Amino acid sequence: TFIAPDSGCAEIDFDVISETCKADGNAELALFEATSCGFSSYQQVAYNADFDENEPRILVADSSLQPGRRYWIMLDGEHNDQMNGTIQVSDPCDTTLCINDSPCTAVEATVGGSPVPISTFSCTGEVSTGTRVPQCINGAPSFTQKNSAFMKFVAPESGCASINFNLLYNEDFGSRVTMSLLTADSCDAESFTALHSTDSVPLIASNNRDLSPGQEYWVMLHGTNGDKVGGTLTVADPCDPTVCPNDSACFAANATVGGPPVPLTTIGCHADDQSKFPHPTDLSNSAFVTFVAPSTGCAEIDFDYLGGVETKDFNVDMALFAGRSCDDSSFTRLLYRNDVDKFEPRIVTNTLTPGQQYWVLIDGIVGDEVSGVVTVIDPCDSSMCPSDTPCNAAVALVGGDPIEISTVGCTSENEFDVPLAGNVKKSAYISFSAPSSGCIEIDFDYKYSYEYRDNFMMALYSADACSAFPFNEKAYFKGEMDPRIKVTDRKLKAGTTYWVMIGNFRSNEEVTGTIEITDPCST
Repeated sequence: TFIAPDSGCAEIDFDVISETCKADGNAELALFEATSCGFSSYQQVAYNADFDENEPRILVADSSLQPGRRYWIMLDGEHNDQMNGTIQVSDPCDTTLCINDSPCTAVEATVGGSPVPISTFSCTGEVSTGTRVPQCINGAPSFTQKNSAFMKFVAPESGCASINFNLLYNEDFGSRVTMSLLTADSCDAESFTALHSTDSVPLIASNNRDLSPGQEYWVMLHGTNGDKVGGTLTVADPCDPTVCPNDSACFAANATVGGPPVPLTTIGCHADDQSKFPHPTDLSNSAFVTFVAPSTGCAEIDFDYLGGVETKDFNVDMALFAGRSCDDSSFTRLLYRNDVDKFEPRIVTNTLTPGQQYWVLIDGIVGDEVSGVVTVIDPCDSSMCPSDTPCNAAVALVGGDPIEISTVGCTSENEFDVPLAGNVKKSAYISFSAPSSGCIEIDFDYKYSYEYRDNFMMALYSADACSAFPFNEKAYFKGEMDPRIKVTDRKLKAGTTYWVMIGNFRSNEEVTGTIEITDPCST
């Protein structure tokens, strides 16, 4: 229950933390008013559900609530779904919470300057600050303009600009962000034109010099389907030659086998000589990574997206080359992969010469430009995944320090032995001894995972021993936000060993982070 604010507006959001009974976790929200707390006097004011797997949200932005009056919120699970989560009530008509909700109040960014903060929280798209919100945006994706915030910048001499949104906090579905690059005669114009838009990854690049130097442009940031997001926007000049520092083999980014991911971008890069780097498709914008083959002669090279430009497919070519030196006149292509089937490219080989240097070329198909990270591991090195079976599980202490866990270089168990494991391509395990209370809370904190976070899976198992298959599934989590398993019904057996599996659902994506186990029933 809550008291309506003076504005007569309210936004009510439910965020699922965990659910039981059914994996879809369909939740329903209803808003009621009443003359008393007796059930017969309740009148429904608004209703929303997440039948399309969106967490429910009720928005009353027309000042129709009576200020100072008490209202009631009811949460219910569809088809007996049971869930835990949080409910937040905010005032979407409080204009002090969204200071950039129109082009005329847009936050100003400098090309090549520092990131600027921006948030769509409490932004309604209504005329609330005395300045005009565009009534028409030609060429932008079809969506409501509610929950929109604006940034502006002046185009550089090159006529190029790349705009990147870095998500720092969110509600609902996080990284589902729509951005549009807008032009108009003035900030209070009734009609704006969208020059570029993206509704899949938060990156826009205009590198064909189509902007007018010295002219002001606007960026509209919007959380898709009403999602609320906050973070920073950065504007750079992709036509600046320093934007692509790895555009030749002699300036390749150095990767270490088994080391951390190496950032790489093809934005602003040129096409390399096709005769020098034989390639099955036309090169358009290339960047390079180099590494030295390990003693096993094995290497697995993965490219993971951080952003892309112009198309929704973000098709990427990746090729592995051998050469006598970085300025060799002709390289030999050893292997080639692409993601035209919408899989991020991966190359795996066991035929490299130990100690020899190799080069990896990343290029966007038909002009696509991408940013991401390249990771090189040794799939023949058994030490890469020390916790890839229940019997090799890392041991955690309830109430102890968080322990690091990673699925890099891991395989997976048979689903007949470990339920759900067949849906996880790479998995790792920890074990712990249940406390005397029989309760447990398991929290996973990301260190890095560059794609498909919404497919993260964590499961809790019991068994008589680490090899006593099949395991018994006790609880599991699948999703992105706040990975957590919580058992508060005191059903765990004190002193008994339990196992936790982490991985990514139906994906080869690798994830690294820390797991902390606490006792929520401890006093």
